Order: sequence, then C-alpha cells, then structure tokens
Amino acid sequence: MSKQKKPREKFRFYFDWMEPLMDLPNNEVGILFTGILKYAFHNEIIEVPDHLSAAFKIIRFQVDKSLENEKVNLYVVKLSDSKECFFKIGIAHDIAKRIQSFTSAGYSAERFTSFEIKFNDRESALNFEKRLHDKLDEFKYFPKKKFGGQFECFSNTCFDEIDLAILNLKKELKDE
Repeated sequence: MSKQKKPREKFRFYFDWMEPLMDLPNNEVGILFTGILKYAFHNEIIEVPDHLSAAFKIIRFQVDKSLENEKVNLYVVKLSDSKECFFKIGIAHDIAKRIQSFTSAGYSAERFTSFEIKFNDRESALNFEKRLHDKLDEFKYFPKKKFGGQFECFSNTCFDEIDLAILNLKKELKDE
C-alpha cells in the first residue's frame, strides 16, 4: 500500500491579499480562498473562473515563495582551534552564513556536505535534529568558547556514530 504525501501544516497568508479579496463578492472570495487552501496544504490546483485565475496564479506563486523560505537544512561541521576539536550538529536556513558565525568565534570549520539534509519546514528539521542529538547524547561535548549552539556539540571521536545515526533516522522517516 503506498503512502499519501503528508499535507503541509502551515503557509503564510499575506495581509496585502485582504483588500483585493474584500472587493470580490463573498461567493467568489470563497472560491478563491478554497483554491488557496487546497493549493497551500495539498498542492492541488482547482479550476477557478477566468476572472479569478490571474489572482489565483499570483497567490500560488507567493505561497510557493513563502514555502521556499521555510526550507531548513541540517548540517554537521567539525570545529577546531589550537586547543579543541569537536562536531557541531544543527539546523540553519543558510549553512554558509551559519559557518561564518563559528569562524567569527575563533574556530576553523570543516563542512560535511554528505550529512546535509534539506527539510521543507522548520518543525520537521527541529524534530530530526532533536532525535539525532538524543541518539548521540553519550558523545556530548562542551566547547571552551561560548557561541550560539554550544550545547549541540559532540566529541570528535564519534564521526561513525553520527553517520550511522543519520542513516537510521532517515530510514525511520521513510517508514513513518
């Protein structure tokens, strides 16, 4: 039996849409709003009357754009300086920008792109990250320098365990 794709849990509705929608008769607002909801949550495109199709296309584009901004990446970096070396596992919209914050704190950073995972929403990424941190709890490491995310670090001896934990969690996600 094949699984149905889980519907999205949220989308961004812009205040700018309200005024043009309020100019429409209530039944047409209902048609357009139903279309927006079906598209936003189930990626379903419904037929709308011709005079509403331009507005529907613009709103669909904005829904897609807002969902792109929700994408979050899981990353694994190896941080080191002359006194310590450890792994940092976290999530970020922009990994390169996040890594810059570690180098600003005085660490050199080695990025492991093979471990990176893209998520469509922050909630899924946070859930995966927490489960991964829990699986690696015995390898917890507390860096000497303070920085954002300092409590999401792990011993530099657990590379294989990180790899295995990520593989197992990916498999669990597919099975859910």
